[in-house]
Amino acid sequence: MERAAWYRERVPLLLKRVWVFAYVCFAWIFFRAASLSDALLVVRRIFTGVWSSPAIPALMVLLACLVWLYESLYESRVRPVLAHGLVRVCLAAAMILYLCLFSAGGGAFIYFQF
Repeated sequence: MERAAWYRERVPLLLKRVWVFAYVCFAWIFFRAASLSDALLVVRRIFTGVWSSPAIPALMVLLACLVWLYESLYESRVRPVLAHGLVRVCLAAAMILYLCLFSAGGGAFIYFQF
């Protein structure tokens, strides 16, 4: 698709990145699910589920959006500020704090089914 001139010239880079991220996340559902029926159930619930459900906390969605924003800003004129050591340490500490406070226990190693 990148070979088409209209795609290279007219589609913004951010939209291309969001598309690739969404595609990889969607494909990951089928990689991680125990069966095809489980994967299809997850897909069905993504489009019919309630976003205020505890299974999809709004804070997690907000943090994912902030990571996208950080990546976009890192490629702009703000890069020297974001590349500063203190900013990076604070961001990493915030992510670790989020994982410690909001992660569910009992998770399995992600490749355990191989």
